[in-house]
Amino acid sequence: MIIRLLTSLLITTLACLAYSPAIFAELPLSSEEDIRPSLTRDPFQRSRDSIPNRDNRPTANEVSIEIPTPTRDDNNFPTKETAGQATTDGFSYEFAATVDAFSITAGGILKPDSNAHEQDSSSVFGVIDLVAEFDTEKSNLWNNGLFFIYTALTFGAAPTVGDLNGISDKYAGANSLRIIEAWYEHNFPYSHSSFLFGIQDFSNEFYQTIFTKPFLNNGFRLGKPIRSHGNVSTYPYTTLGLRFKSSLSKNSYLQIAIFDDEPGKDALDKVIDINLNHRDSFLLVSEIGVTKNRPESINGYHKIALGAWYLKDEQFGFRENIGESNERYLLAENPRSGNGGVYLLAETSVTKNIGMFFKHGRAQKEFNRYTEYYTAGINLKGIIPERDDDVIALGMVHTRHSDAFMASNPDKFFTSETVWEITYMTKVTQWLTIQPDFQYIQQPSMTSPLEQANTAVIGMRAQAIF
Repeated sequence: MIIRLLTSLLITTLACLAYSPAIFAELPLSSEEDIRPSLTRDPFQRSRDSIPNRDNRPTANEVSIEIPTPTRDDNNFPTKETAGQATTDGFSYEFAATVDAFSITAGGILKPDSNAHEQDSSSVFGVIDLVAEFDTEKSNLWNNGLFFIYTALTFGAAPTVGDLNGISDKYAGANSLRIIEAWYEHNFPYSHSSFLFGIQDFSNEFYQTIFTKPFLNNGFRLGKPIRSHGNVSTYPYTTLGLRFKSSLSKNSYLQIAIFDDEPGKDALDKVIDINLNHRDSFLLVSEIGVTKNRPESINGYHKIALGAWYLKDEQFGFRENIGESNERYLLAENPRSGNGGVYLLAETSVTKNIGMFFKHGRAQKEFNRYTEYYTAGINLKGIIPERDDDVIALGMVHTRHSDAFMASNPDKFFTSETVWEITYMTKVTQWLTIQPDFQYIQQPSMTSPLEQANTAVIGMRAQAIF
């Protein structure tokens, strides 16, 4: 069923692209000036600019509802006022440092026959980022080209919470220096499209909403159904991909990408790890969406998008638990090639100071342990007197086991995990942002209550741009 949905979506989106002059005849297309992208992705927020027509710059009289990161322009790259910025002849770069500190205040993984935590309940970890881009047009080489590289030096260890998603989107799992992205993008202004090739982060192009940016829990970025196989190119494990994107009209877009499905998770000791000499497998993803305005607009920002993914790889289904078995996961004996899922995104700025979002993802129940994913939340900006740029965000992530998995593992797992998070983001100086955070995780990893208790975590993030 999922594969049929994927095929239908691809056919529909390609048909829309082919006939877009007729379908969108009354909607003005972006100008040649508009098609120039907001070139720099934002690793410091890890979710970056997911606005489809991110080239439509806000005007000076528009009111900003953007998340208060250290001063930058709407490209998320240094302005003249940014401390430590460096640009010359089309080459730009900047450093950032992010440090997270978390502590488990209740629950967590339990020792057998004990209510004590199994491992340390507090820790500090972080990442030092270096982002650089080279604009070929500004360097008088050729028009509409951009080279981009992003490296990350990660350090420290997170507390053992035992949840599905990870309490921080900055945690990389080990001390390492890695190239997260290295790609070239070429824009075609007259056809309102672009191609991007190289090592890239799936989550910076697909499955993204603007109003998830303040949250620290990694579940707000990507749904577990698509991440559970480990085949998705996303921070900190990335791989090669080719992405095509087109503006169907001023307010609509289509993007399709294909990724190698081996992100190199077992090679954290390497700065870069690309292996194309493996089995014939890949990840194909497509997304089509409609947007209105930008989040900064006083007229209101709205987005709705539908996406689908297909994984070409051997997949094992689940078999029923017949009699007593000591096996933790009961898998079918014969694998089948192919797996897939769909997702829906929606977000809106209710007022200039309130933003809301919703995401839903589903995957084939025959092959996926996690088949349903929901996240929703709200951002409140400037509700504290004299703190007009501060943001308070409240959100929820809900993930469910598949019926097939539960049937093969009766009485061993809970049906779902739910994460609640409230966070407060404030810019202390032009270059420093701090963010206290609280998360409460119900039924972490859906494991037995004898192994895991509901967990409360408090944390703090400090982020600086040099």
